[in-house]
Amino acid sequence: MWLDSYKDDAMENCELFNDLHRALQSGVISGFIQKDGEDSDCPAVLSLVGYRENLLELATFMKLHSALQCDTALDCTVVDSVDAEYRFTAVYTLQSHLGNISYQLITKTNMLFPLVSLQSIYPAFNWAEREV
Repeated sequence: MWLDSYKDDAMENCELFNDLHRALQSGVISGFIQKDGEDSDCPAVLSLVGYRENLLELATFMKLHSALQCDTALDCTVVDSVDAEYRFTAVYTLQSHLGNISYQLITKTNMLFPLVSLQSIYPAFNWAEREV
């Protein structure tokens, strides 16, 4: 399993990008976007674009990785693009109290392939996932 290599709690933040690069190469994620928080109205955000099949694994990685520690689920939104091949884009917003940083986990799906629930990792998504 991909997460087995991330059990070391002594990782530094610079290793996070090496880990993300490995995840990209192995196909666990399809991309990541870092937005600098130079503007006070726009804080720093790291968005991970993941494949639907790896959603649960990626959410677990975000919660357990020592540089991320996404311990709080803030929101779950879905964008419906009727004409797109993957009609639904789900955006999970997570918060790390360690660095007071927000993270987004983004994935796409269609009517045929439902998303797996993240409630087992983030119980706060119980209501949000049912509403969207």
